[in-house]
Amino acid sequence: MPNSQAITAMIWAPGLNDGYVPQGITYADGHVLVSSYQSNDPKVGGGPCRVYRLDPETGRTTGQFDLPPAVRHAGGIVYACKGMLIVADTRRLYRIDLARAFADGNSEHALRGTISLGGAVKGSFVDFRQGSILTGVYDKQPAGSRVFFLPYELFDRAADSVVDERSATRSFAVATMAQGAAFDARGYLWLAFSNSKHGLLQKVDGQRLEHFAFALDGLGENGVEGRDAVAGDDGAPVRAPQAVANFAPVGFAQLGQVAPVEGAQRFLRSDQNSVLPKRPWRCRARGRLRGLLHL
Repeated sequence: MPNSQAITAMIWAPGLNDGYVPQGITYADGHVLVSSYQSNDPKVGGGPCRVYRLDPETGRTTGQFDLPPAVRHAGGIVYACKGMLIVADTRRLYRIDLARAFADGNSEHALRGTISLGGAVKGSFVDFRQGSILTGVYDKQPAGSRVFFLPYELFDRAADSVVDERSATRSFAVATMAQGAAFDARGYLWLAFSNSKHGLLQKVDGQRLEHFAFALDGLGENGVEGRDAVAGDDGAPVRAPQAVANFAPVGFAQLGQVAPVEGAQRFLRSDQNSVLPKRPWRCRARGRLRGLLHL
């Protein structure tokens, strides 16, 4: 498996036996948080949503809470510091007080604002950096594949109203089938791309894009500061895959300070709207492996 040497731990995703499909992942105050939707039908990509809290050392679930009934996918989550979690659900972003939500087991009294998304802006995945929300669009067509930066202060409006691309402070096109985003400790943006058979990580770094293969051995959907990284042939530290579920990398989060790991496979491309390779890495395993998180 390409870049398998960068994986330091694997944890079973929570809620699998109850039909929960993991989606977003983030790191908050020493814990891993995972968002999931409940569906026992592979053809149904949504349902009641929940956030789990995990101990990264043991993999044990230490808490959980249900998201508002209107949330049906919870494709991305990110810790925005000061105890606040942002949840992306395609056409709406939610800000949630984590302490209250975990104490209550639900988010009914923990909601601290919403941002409704319209036009070209969608919340397929989300990240946060220096007062800006990055929200991105999963699309199979290049025209719709973009990320947008929105002011965090939009959560503080007296009343929620739909915002579109005109509210974005920055936007740019990305490759198709983007599934997750994370900023590393140096401020570089990393994007994850996948379909049911192939996975790819992309470092958005000025004029040059770096791509890293991720073979899907039956693993399969989304910065902070942490411990897993790989290095390319020039020794420059880069991020490694962080989370896997549903046979495709759909989310990842930086868990520590970057450090070189020998032998990472790197692919350079000059076109930002590059596509996933058609066949080089195949999904070989099935069954329970689809619920593993890579850390």
